Amino acid sequence: MESLSKARLETLKSIADGDKDFLSQLVTTFLLDSKNEMEKVEQAIISGDDAVIAAAAHKLKGSSSNIGAVRLAKLCEALAALTGKGDTQKQAEIVRGIHQEYSGLEKALKEAF
Repeated sequence: MESLSKARLETLKSIADGDKDFLSQLVTTFLLDSKNEMEKVEQAIISGDDAVIAAAAHKLKGSSSNIGAVRLAKLCEALAALTGKGDTQKQAEIVRGIHQEYSGLEKALKEAF
């Protein structure tokens, strides 16, 4: 599975209609918001707050899907599915995967737009 959906990137470029500032702002907002949601997830796993984990994973999944970050969206979906099951080790493993995927996305998104 690819990290970024080429079709989604093309759709976003089409919507922007050549406005590179808009695309840059979109990427910057996604990256900042995503980092914030990842921090919420980490703290919620430590404190055992399933509601926060679910909400942050859901929000991150949605924004990832919107920008075309397919693999990140799938990881967030998997994290949300674990909510309430008490498997903090698996949650932590998925969070590591989310961080790893996010690191590659930063560069890929900036290059794409």
